[in-house]
Amino acid sequence: MFLTRLASMALTASLLTCPAAKPAAAAGPVEVVVASGTMNGRFLARALFHIGEFWMQVPPNTEFNRWLSQGLDRNVVIMLSNDTSRFSDVVNVRILSGTLVRNISAAVTPATEDVMGRLPEGDMAYVHELFLKDEPTGILGAVTFETADRLTASKFEDYVGKPVNVIIRIE
Repeated sequence: MFLTRLASMALTASLLTCPAAKPAAAAGPVEVVVASGTMNGRFLARALFHIGEFWMQVPPNTEFNRWLSQGLDRNVVIMLSNDTSRFSDVVNVRILSGTLVRNISAAVTPATEDVMGRLPEGDMAYVHELFLKDEPTGILGAVTFETADRLTASKFEDYVGKPVNVIIRIE
């Protein structure tokens, strides 16, 4: 009886302390919504757009910047997808593809300090900077994604160093 109880306690303790196994990858299309909501932009810095605490830096005076500007004050959804077929010929959708590269840097100013407008806020003392790298050329894409929000950054974790499709949809 004592050994049975001891074995039961050991099994319970191991289940409580061991990390849970990740579920098997789902077959078929996988979509992860990274950000969804009203997109705002910076009037003076025409290259900055954000949905909540997910920021995008897009070079000004480019076609992509002009297209993205149409989404200001509108609902925009940004997601990762392994299957782009349903988005390939859809109005108000752009697909950015490449290998996801992440850089982490210290937050340059506290989130509570207003420096030339609102900066990314979040619950981390550092900022995740995400780029897409074109594999054939090795060139980093011109669009930069940034967040200091732990939950938003965690959505990218499994995709760093892997080919991804970033779908941007203006609704």
